[in-house]
Amino acid sequence: MRIRNTTTNQSACSSDNFAIRPRQLTLATTTPLNPLTNTRKAGADFNLTAASGVTAGYTGTPTTDPVKIVDHNTVPIGANTLTGVFSPATGANAVGTFQYLDVGTITLNANAVFDATFTAVDQVTGLVGGVDHGAGGDCIANSASNIASVGFYGCTIGGTALGPLGRFFPDHYEVTATLTGACTPGTGNEFTYMGQPALGVTISIQAMASAGATPLSRYTSGYAPLAEFSVTGDNNGTPFNPLNNRLTPDLPAFQWSSGAYAGPGIYSFDRAINPDGPFDNFRLNITINDADGAQITRLNGIARTGASAVLSPATKIRYGRLRLPNAYGPETGTLIVPARLEFWNGANFVLNSQDNCTNPGGVANYRLDNTLEVNQTDGTILINGAAATILTINPTIANAGLINLSFSPPGPGATGFTDVTALIAVPLPWLLYEWEGADNDFNDNPFARVNFGIYRGNDRIINWREVIR
Repeated sequence: MRIRNTTTNQSACSSDNFAIRPRQLTLATTTPLNPLTNTRKAGADFNLTAASGVTAGYTGTPTTDPVKIVDHNTVPIGANTLTGVFSPATGANAVGTFQYLDVGTITLNANAVFDATFTAVDQVTGLVGGVDHGAGGDCIANSASNIASVGFYGCTIGGTALGPLGRFFPDHYEVTATLTGACTPGTGNEFTYMGQPALGVTISIQAMASAGATPLSRYTSGYAPLAEFSVTGDNNGTPFNPLNNRLTPDLPAFQWSSGAYAGPGIYSFDRAINPDGPFDNFRLNITINDADGAQITRLNGIARTGASAVLSPATKIRYGRLRLPNAYGPETGTLIVPARLEFWNGANFVLNSQDNCTNPGGVANYRLDNTLEVNQTDGTILINGAAATILTINPTIANAGLINLSFSPPGPGATGFTDVTALIAVPLPWLLYEWEGADNDFNDNPFARVNFGIYRGNDRIINWREVIR
């Protein structure tokens, strides 16, 4: 290379190539990003221009240093939060399109944009082409200094500071909201009894950027304004608000944490003082009020038209009880007591024919009273000291809402009765009811009287018909 001193007009030849770099890159943007007046969706495109300060000759490609780019809390944004690249400069300037995948403002500190490759020819070390570049090369690595040190300048072209830029706000929200009933006999038939701690609830709300599926971790305390949101219950348009009045435990406090809210768990939809319902189209209603206008655009992984509120798929919530009806029959035949799983339909208790799940347990969970002797472990009733009948249960799990208590025939002449009580206060407290009619606490075990050989009629009459004229 031949160089000339313009002061003395003397020329000389160099035996080594070297770079003449711009002193500094001056940053600017033509995208309106004033933090007070220009908001922008997280992930939306904006541009950066790195001006070299020369009219020709600069063909480098600047890059960014995420450590020197800070958010609204002056915390470095970290890798992969600012995406995009500069195109190679065309003589004077390099321009790039970028996306900030979070919220708030960003500030590019000095040398956040830099070019460390334009002077690559000066960064070689050792003996190359007959020229000894020494151990450190012909410029100072990792330095953007424009002041010579021991005859060398920095290898890096540094950039000026720029910002704060923004405010960036959420592009949209994605919601997961599901309800899983305790009993799932088939599509559309799942249900949970009130007070039954088996209602599966999944709630997840995530603030997102527009580019891909990028959560916004800075959408939390320290950023403003945060959207307000709520989760309520809904049954055919009738709201349950606040929902926590009927849920145990309460849903977690409604606040953003790292751009998200999550309230999954197993809950109980509590019983009211008196039977109510049924809530056979019960849903979760998630509502978001965002001053920047961002809406919910995805529910349970499915894209949807943006809205400020969404409803989860439905489940059934029912006030239930287990009822044991009184039974009568001859002492010579098997006597079956059909225990009934019932729910309040708004006017009466009716058979819950969709219940194929409830299991009160075997004969040990039934107490027999008012007999001379009772064997509590195997269900045998003793009359006058001799085994009179044996209690069996088939099925022990409800079948279409019924559980059959079967008493074997005690035999000719073994007449009388026994009282049977289903001991469900521990395993199934949500199926207790006010059977005693005394304290109105709806916490009584169901019971019934089983009669053998009583009211069996006259053995000498086969059929009795009354003719009305």
